[in-house]
Amino acid sequence: MLFGISFRRPLLFASVFSLLISILILFIKIYVSLSFLPDISGSETSTIFPIQRLTGNLPVYTDPESPPFLMAQYTPIYFVLVSTIAKVVGVLPDDVHKVFILSRLTSVLLVVALAGVVGAFLRYKIRTSIWVALLAASFIYQILAYWYLTSSRPDSLLVLLTSLFIVAAYRAIALENENSVWWIATIFVAVTAFFVKQSGAIHSVSLGVFCLITAQWKLLLRMIFSGIAFFCFYIFVLPTQSIEIFFINIIGGVANSASWGWFYDWTLQRFLLAFAPLLAINMAICIVSFRNKGGLYLKFLSGCSVLFFLFATATATKIGAGVGYYQDYLIVSVVQIVAFGHAQGWHLKAPDGLGTWVPVIYLGCAAVHCLLSVYMGYTQIPLNHFRSQYAEQSDIARFLRVEKGLQDGELVYISASGDFQGYYLNHFLYRNSLVPFADIVYLADQNRTFDFSKLDELVRNRKIKYVISNKGKEPITILGQHFPALQKIRTTSSYDIYQGY
Repeated sequence: MLFGISFRRPLLFASVFSLLISILILFIKIYVSLSFLPDISGSETSTIFPIQRLTGNLPVYTDPESPPFLMAQYTPIYFVLVSTIAKVVGVLPDDVHKVFILSRLTSVLLVVALAGVVGAFLRYKIRTSIWVALLAASFIYQILAYWYLTSSRPDSLLVLLTSLFIVAAYRAIALENENSVWWIATIFVAVTAFFVKQSGAIHSVSLGVFCLITAQWKLLLRMIFSGIAFFCFYIFVLPTQSIEIFFINIIGGVANSASWGWFYDWTLQRFLLAFAPLLAINMAICIVSFRNKGGLYLKFLSGCSVLFFLFATATATKIGAGVGYYQDYLIVSVVQIVAFGHAQGWHLKAPDGLGTWVPVIYLGCAAVHCLLSVYMGYTQIPLNHFRSQYAEQSDIARFLRVEKGLQDGELVYISASGDFQGYYLNHFLYRNSLVPFADIVYLADQNRTFDFSKLDELVRNRKIKYVISNKGKEPITILGQHFPALQKIRTTSSYDIYQGY
């Protein structure tokens, strides 16, 4: 009987199945978030380190060419959000594992909120069926979890703002009033998106392009002046230090080389499997929407999706990028497809026919694929393996601070690498770590983005108090400098600890 009902109502069956898959993925994400896995998003340290500094009343943005040779790659709102939560709940920056958990769970909640906003918007504003809304929201959540770049990163807040951006724009367009407060809300969300992550700038650009193609000149001027006002407000309210240092960090920190090999490995082959049908449908709808004089909101979504796609593709070729750069495009294109389908009356045509079964089967396969990928990706290495690493690195930090009397501002270089060696040490010693993001410094040096001659001076003049390296390996910097006259003061199961002066 159960199977009979399911096959007579494929959307009901598919939406419930997709929701259950999403819940399973959510449980996996929470379980992994509570673990000692050092990195659940590919570059988690670039998020946690600024959060620690902000919580510990240290500047997030500093001169990249001076100690501690720190480059904060992202704009600060996510850091401020998590740091504020940490202060409210009493999590100190030295409680490293708790800071990791707090950021991870915050991201989990933000992505769940995104799915909720999209589902509610499609159900109550676009007026789709509850099953279609549930399917769309679940699909977005599953793909974002599969791409994993919304885990403990500013991206989790950015995708939520993307959903609010298209909701605010819908309300503004529906009122057909250039003076509507919803247009102000839309540009406010767009500017806020930039101060969450630099790629959020495309939201403001998309809004301006929409005004241009619809010849709404007064609205365009209003958006420009309002956007500038909100931008200035954030510059002076947020912890950006000086404007010069702020822009040096958020531009120079991501100025990596382009690599077609990297683009293929981390974007193209991951993009095609889960995304090719969505991309084809989205582009076809864009063409139809631009040729059709009606449907102003669909024109807005189509314009956004094209610009989001082009921007993501242009930036995804740089080293360090990934398929997650398309996450904002994912949200807009799914909403566009559902809104277009509803406007065309697809929901009234052959609900149990081929036009229903094809997307239902595709979405079911995508859900299973995402679940298996998330599970296997996070559990192929026993998570308990990292608990002992965390404990050992905590003991080293305690030894330096308690037994050796390490003071704030005294420099420690951590040259350990491989299998997350030394990963947590940078966070335990966040007030002392010299070159906390070694890979970013290496790329910046290779590209001649910054001059790191001061690092060479520190090494040659023995200004670094402690050096930590993998056991049995000579410590060298990420740029290849050798430390003169080091004295080994302790050895653990994995590390050698040296005193420099």
